[in-house]
Amino acid sequence: MTSQRAVFWLQTPLALAGGLGIYFALPAMSLAKHNPEKLSLSRQLLSIDYYGSVTLVSFLFYTVYFSYT
Repeated sequence: MTSQRAVFWLQTPLALAGGLGIYFALPAMSLAKHNPEKLSLSRQLLSIDYYGSVTLVSFLFYTVYFSYT
């Protein structure tokens, strides 16, 4: 007997609490050390985690695909 509205009101405070928890748990990056404007484009592209990105997108795609089939 759950409706979409009830699920929304349950997920919204949980998502906000999680977002705030992550924001305060992660250490602040030093702007002097990690200034992306000073890095070249090739250096910025090398810092991307391509394997993790592909894994995440694949997992999300298959989760949505198999939940509706």
